[in-house]
Amino acid sequence: MPTPFVAPSEQPRLPDAYVAEHGVVQALAERVGGALGWPGVIAMAAPWVEQVRKNPAPFWAMESLLREYPITSAEGLALMRLAEALLRVPDAPTAIALTADQLGRADFDGASEGSPHKMLAALSASAISMSKRFLPGAEDDGGLFKRLGAQTVVAATVRAIQLLGRQFVLGRNIREAMGEADDARKQQKQLRFSYDMLGEGARTEDDARRYQAAYVGAIKAIAAGARADSPEASDGISIKLSALFSRYEVLQRERVFVELLPRVWELIELAANANINLTIDAEEVDRLELSLDVLDALAARIALIYPQWRGFGLAVQAYQTRALAVVDEVAAIARKHGLRFMVRLVKGAYWDGEIKRAQELGLAAYPVFTHKQHTDVSYLACARALIQHADVIYPQFASHNAGTIAPSCRWRARPARRSRCSACTAWARAFTARC
Repeated sequence: MPTPFVAPSEQPRLPDAYVAEHGVVQALAERVGGALGWPGVIAMAAPWVEQVRKNPAPFWAMESLLREYPITSAEGLALMRLAEALLRVPDAPTAIALTADQLGRADFDGASEGSPHKMLAALSASAISMSKRFLPGAEDDGGLFKRLGAQTVVAATVRAIQLLGRQFVLGRNIREAMGEADDARKQQKQLRFSYDMLGEGARTEDDARRYQAAYVGAIKAIAAGARADSPEASDGISIKLSALFSRYEVLQRERVFVELLPRVWELIELAANANINLTIDAEEVDRLELSLDVLDALAARIALIYPQWRGFGLAVQAYQTRALAVVDEVAAIARKHGLRFMVRLVKGAYWDGEIKRAQELGLAAYPVFTHKQHTDVSYLACARALIQHADVIYPQFASHNAGTIAPSCRWRARPARRSRCSACTAWARAFTARC
């Protein structure tokens, strides 16, 4: 019988998350310092930007959507909320009601002359008669079509649906997703994918068991595919701890180790035996230190049973004020156990929730940066730190920003660092530039 996991005594690993932002940004900027070399960054990034401009995104792409409806506008927010929420709506009536509610909150008739959105009105005309039968209140005096205009409503709906289908979801199941990935590789053989079951958190143990089964099936399917020479060169799986245990929280620390860790270990054994990578996805800031404790405990067992496996890792969110400290702590854990982790640096996905939670609690500061440029500075500082820890960390850089990708590639290209640059990995749920 496997040795049970036991929760160690709780010890602080990181500085306080709720500190003045200005001081944190200043320290990060000093950390990057003169190593940035903006002339070289511009020289590397400019051709990428030029190519994007010469080859604009298709009408259904997120870039096109945000050009017409910026995220700062009511229309952009409504569509992005819809795009995210529809992924988790289990039934058609709720999805229809949600669509009507969200699109009814904004004025989509405000598109400027010459906007590509005007062309979409013609595309949507044939769908109006069908849409009237589905959107609630469409024929009423105060209905959605009366308030917003039938063509713009249907066009916006088409855009949101296309956004979902083309950019966020590769398939309804792992087989479909792997098929789409294989098709993409016909155009770019170097692409790698990390598959995510879209589980944002189990509310019941039935949910957790369902996610566990989905992860097990996905790992087995990936393992049955084409084998790579190393985990770094293979496709992999991303898992969320909160999807595997309905009480993944600090106050249930002992239960986390007793109940959650055996479930994660089952997945680790499958991934290690298949020599593919397994990434622990990021959680909210209040569970960050708990996640590091879990990482430490799992790493200790990996070092005993699978010491040669180099596919274990986690995602680090650059928008957190403690992101750089997280990178250093992860490196320290890897050194302690004689392992090398795969670490994926991302911007972060829970900004709204972190801000709202801090406001509700009346805290004096936020645990995340409140300005995009501050997150960019943090990303660069973390990228440089990951590269400096290359003896125990295999860095992966996930970003849409040419200004953050280029420095990472330049730092990795220096002769002192010989490991392959993994800013060139494409993930199943987010585009990552390749250098």
